[in-house]
Amino acid sequence: EDSGNIYDYFKGRLAFTIENEQGKPVGFSARSLEAKPLDGRKYVNSPETPVFKKSRNLFALNLAKNTKRNQLILCEGYMDVIAMHQAGFTNTVAALGTSFPEEQMQLIARYADRINLIFDADGAGQKATRRAIENLRRTGLDVRVVTIPDGKDPDEFIKINGGNTRFFELLKSAPGATEFRLNLLKKDYDIDNSTEEKISFITEA
Repeated sequence: EDSGNIYDYFKGRLAFTIENEQGKPVGFSARSLEAKPLDGRKYVNSPETPVFKKSRNLFALNLAKNTKRNQLILCEGYMDVIAMHQAGFTNTVAALGTSFPEEQMQLIARYADRINLIFDADGAGQKATRRAIENLRRTGLDVRVVTIPDGKDPDEFIKINGGNTRFFELLKSAPGATEFRLNLLKKDYDIDNSTEEKISFITEA
């Protein structure tokens, strides 16, 4: 602190090492172990320094860039990334936050032609998905959105289905960004029973 006192910056949190593209540790990101952290922050990152800028890094990119696939999988959390790597999906990364700045999008475009987005099915996850789609569209990448049945996370889905075969099917059948947005919008309208609702849907679509 400014007073000179020392305190534990990541107290009560599980810390993940953030490595740059060359695999060198440059900072940490720590997740709260409490369901509702007192400061309201689920994740806390190391303060930015000349060697650590979260907008210029992706968790596990140093590993994912070495795979022989021309696509990356972008997850919301670090534990999801670890579980995906353990299941053989070593082309999985996570953003350091949910703002998805231009630098991160360019990093993805440098190593992939296609990006598969996998975020939580809740409101915050859907908001993050829409934000990522908007930013990724400018890169010219083929953007796909993977929806896991019953709102499960990747680790749960892979374990329940006894391996990664079903998950490969989800990746293969993932809709493009436009189709995903239209399907999401369709949920807001009763297009089967109301002509007015159908017109409103078509107009907004």
